[in-house]
Amino acid sequence: MVGRTHLVIGDAHSQPDVSNERFDWLGKMIVDLKPDVIVNIGDWASMDSLSSYDKGKKAHEGRRYVADIKHANDALDRMMAPLNKYNKMRARNKKEQYKPEIYHNVGNHEHRITKACDSSSELDGVMAVGDIRFEDSGTLVPFLEHVVVDGVAYCHYYTSGVKGYAISGDFIGRRVIQKLKCSGTMGHGHKFNYFMDTNAKGQFVHGLAAGCYFDHHMDYAGPDNQNFRPGLAVKRNVVDGDYDLEWVSLDEVKRRYG
Repeated sequence: MVGRTHLVIGDAHSQPDVSNERFDWLGKMIVDLKPDVIVNIGDWASMDSLSSYDKGKKAHEGRRYVADIKHANDALDRMMAPLNKYNKMRARNKKEQYKPEIYHNVGNHEHRITKACDSSSELDGVMAVGDIRFEDSGTLVPFLEHVVVDGVAYCHYYTSGVKGYAISGDFIGRRVIQKLKCSGTMGHGHKFNYFMDTNAKGQFVHGLAAGCYFDHHMDYAGPDNQNFRPGLAVKRNVVDGDYDLEWVSLDEVKRRYG
């Protein structure tokens, strides 16, 4: 049985001081590949204006919520522009349009907006995750909730332990399978890690940490930043949680579509 194709976008971390050009390349790849399903795994926006990590430090000076939102929406527009252009051309020629399923998982960085409203009630109704126009192009998946598509569960991150910390470590893919007992994909850690096993029914199950879609340095990551894996995950023939995995590095995306 031939299944569908999923394109997974790892943590993209759009931020105003970094070019959004990589989202132009992403949009071109989408039209070229025409995946049936597109999953933004979360942390599309860094939302550094709401960071508590370096608040009060020199690095935090000049950051603005409005600028963060504007840059995140520009990234979305750039991703969708080639698809919209393609469909307009198809419409003129009276041909079937390409309409993939698109899911946007809310990551902990977008969740900073909700946390800010919770801690300062006067911000309620003034700012919201909806300021990033995810729902203009797809389905919004709330923070720490998952969506199951063709037998694969997608969530920004899965938790472990009574305190609910994100699954982490050197074998994240394996730990995702142990947690879910089925195929699952997460982001958050920026590293690529993949593990495949079989369940009690003899079905193949896959655990994937989807890397990231950026190559700029992040100060908070320190030396670990160099271990991040920038690129995109392509899952072909996705059926009941099983699939064939292809990894396309950010360098290769740029070479093909830049």
